[in-house]
Amino acid sequence: MFFTIIIKQFDNFDASKTLAKHSRAVHSTRTVGKSTSVGTAVLHVLTGGLMRAALFALTFLATPAFAQCPTAADMETGVRLTDLEGITETYTRDGDHFIRGEWDDGEHFGSRFLLLKGLYVVEQFDTEDGNVMTGSRSTHAYPLKPADAPIPVADGRWDTEVITLDFEGTHTTRETHIFGPSTQVTLGGCSYEMMPIIGIYHDDDGYEETMYYLPELGFSYLVETRPKNEAAERYTYIRIEAVEK
Repeated sequence: MFFTIIIKQFDNFDASKTLAKHSRAVHSTRTVGKSTSVGTAVLHVLTGGLMRAALFALTFLATPAFAQCPTAADMETGVRLTDLEGITETYTRDGDHFIRGEWDDGEHFGSRFLLLKGLYVVEQFDTEDGNVMTGSRSTHAYPLKPADAPIPVADGRWDTEVITLDFEGTHTTRETHIFGPSTQVTLGGCSYEMMPIIGIYHDDDGYEETMYYLPELGFSYLVETRPKNEAAERYTYIRIEAVEK
C-alpha cells in the first residue's frame, strides 16, 4: 500500500503560472514556462543574475567570518543556504521523518516543499508574492511508511515506484536514488560530512539530478540538474547559517 501524504483536488489550472526556476522540486516542476508573463520573469532573473551575483559575492567577502556553523539543533528553527546570486533555501525539521524546505529568489517568486527523510519530495508548490500559484501543487506517495523510507547509506541505492497527484491527475512513475561514497563539503567556511546522491527519473526521459546529503543536519540540497540531451546546470552555494529565532 502506498503511503499518501496529501490528497488535494487540482482545478482551475493556469499553465501560464508554471514558473521556470531553480527550486528543490521534483523533476516534473522544472518545465520552462512558455507564456509571456513567465518568460518576462525568467528574463528578469537572467539579465539581473550576473550583477546580483557580483554584488552579493563582494558583500559576502567583505563580511566577517561567521561566528558558528549550524548544527543539528539549529534544524528546529531552520538552516539557510545562500547561492552566488543571493537566492536562498531554508530547511527546517518537521517531526521525526520530514524536513520542510523553502526556496526564495529574493524578489517575488518562491517554492515550498516537504522532504521525506530530508531527501524524497512528497509535496511541492510554487509561490508568487507569498501566495500559492494556482495549479502548481503536486504530491507524491512512496510505497512504504515514513519511518521505513531508506536513509542514504554510502554506495547504496533505492529503486521505487511513486504515485504522483498533480494538475494532470494521478500517475505512477519510477525513480532510482544512487547513494555515493561519504566525503566532505565546505559551505561558507563550514565543513560537513556529505554524501552525493544521484536521482534518476525514468519516466521523464531519464532526467537526472544530483543532491548533496548532509547527515549531521538531515537534509539534502540540489547541486546539479541534467535533462536528457541537454547540458547540465550546476548551483553553487557559498553560505550556510542558522536562522535566528
